[in-house]
Amino acid sequence: MTPLGSSHREVEHKFTVTAEFELPDLVATGVVASWQAIPAFALRAVYYDTDDLRLIRNGITLRRRVGGPDEGWHVKLPISTARAWEREEIHVALADFVPPELADLLMPVTRGERLSPQATVLTNRSPISVLDARGQVRAEIVDDRVEVHSTSGRVIAFREVEVEATDASVDTSVMDAIADVLIAQGARPSTMSKAAGVLGPRAQLPPDIPTLTMPGPQGAAADAVLAAFAGYARHLIIADIGVRRDAPDSVHQVRVACRRLRSALRTFSSLLDPSVSEPLRMELGWLASELGPWRDTEVIAEQLGVQVSDLGADAPTVEYLTRHFTGRLADARVGALAALRSDRHNLLLDDLVDFIRHPPLLPHASLPVDDVLPPLIWRSWRSLSRSVRLLELDGPAPDWHAARIKAKRARYAVDLASQVFAEPVQQFAERLSDVTDALGEHQDAYVAQEVLSLLVEKGSSSAGLPSAHVSFVLGRMHEQAADRELQARFTFTRVWPQARKAARRSGLGG
Repeated sequence: MTPLGSSHREVEHKFTVTAEFELPDLVATGVVASWQAIPAFALRAVYYDTDDLRLIRNGITLRRRVGGPDEGWHVKLPISTARAWEREEIHVALADFVPPELADLLMPVTRGERLSPQATVLTNRSPISVLDARGQVRAEIVDDRVEVHSTSGRVIAFREVEVEATDASVDTSVMDAIADVLIAQGARPSTMSKAAGVLGPRAQLPPDIPTLTMPGPQGAAADAVLAAFAGYARHLIIADIGVRRDAPDSVHQVRVACRRLRSALRTFSSLLDPSVSEPLRMELGWLASELGPWRDTEVIAEQLGVQVSDLGADAPTVEYLTRHFTGRLADARVGALAALRSDRHNLLLDDLVDFIRHPPLLPHASLPVDDVLPPLIWRSWRSLSRSVRLLELDGPAPDWHAARIKAKRARYAVDLASQVFAEPVQQFAERLSDVTDALGEHQDAYVAQEVLSLLVEKGSSSAGLPSAHVSFVLGRMHEQAADRELQARFTFTRVWPQARKAARRSGLGG
């Protein structure tokens, strides 16, 4: 797959204005130091989407633009942690058809449906550069006369003004100040894409996985479960796109979303038709396992990288570890991406959408949250408590790992409850987070020891170790990992009583 092209965070304010609208004199009003008109030019952009507009309903646009300085294919993605007018824009070179790397990037939303032209936007653009007192360009204003043609033959025309920060990472105050003046002049803020208006009501429909409001304690348990599932599923799709972009921590976030979904399916299994929920839970387990080697290698490589630095390892040791983890990470990445690009993965995403649209709820899911959820969540806590009673400071690592799995299930269940119930439940969720953090550190340290042991065995059996000193350093690193494992157990013994106290105070146990 061809690597993605350039990308940047687009921060702009967009306004709809009348045909007679006059741009105010921003220099005279003291908003900008100076501005400079740029020769006007024409743009032709064809917007692509699925027939049911899955992209635009999710706030995503895909277009092929001819003309102007940024001619080519563009994808604009919403940024979940940013304001509505901030988006990530990806630009690749002009081609006749949808570039495969962009089709792949958008697969978590399109789920394999064909992308085809939905609207053509013809724009006559008059740009203006906004300069500060030092003559540096701080923002750009574009005055667009727009004509949009849908594939059905509908045509609309309008005028639009956009103000975009030149470098959003530095300062957007000039852009914001210009926006205030335009609004005072009668401009109307807008976040709609140019093509959305001509596509009609279908473009305004909610996405396949909508944002659902979490009910209160007296609301239906079904609504709480569905709101949680929808949130976790959206998290999965956003992280899936991130993996395809090789974004930091995205593999981890896909696995977190899978774990949360699987945990919810298990915790609330008594509310769901098992003929639907169990196959979905199994498929989510498959996806998480396919990405496991990539994530595990990332974690171990990062940990061992810190140890190598702390130990002041020599060049042969660094080279040996780098060679090993580079190859291992590349293999894991190939396998994970193959899974994400498979029909099986698209079917899993289809099943998630169907689950939200047609939830397989049993009749008693309509009872109040206050009656239904606390016993189910408390059951997860009791299961964890029983597992913890079996733990010993010098006990086998698998017992601790089993407790970690149950701790995550309990934490995810209480996290959901914390969105409905009062402060004591939120404190319970925080203390469980401390527990899972300690057990996570324990598991990472244990896996590091396993990896280091295999490295020494591999080198000894194949003459792959460049020197005895490398073997010595690996042994030191193994000792440090063993120390971290033991320290994590002591940390757990400190945070566990706090979690038990928070559980009693939560009120979930009646």
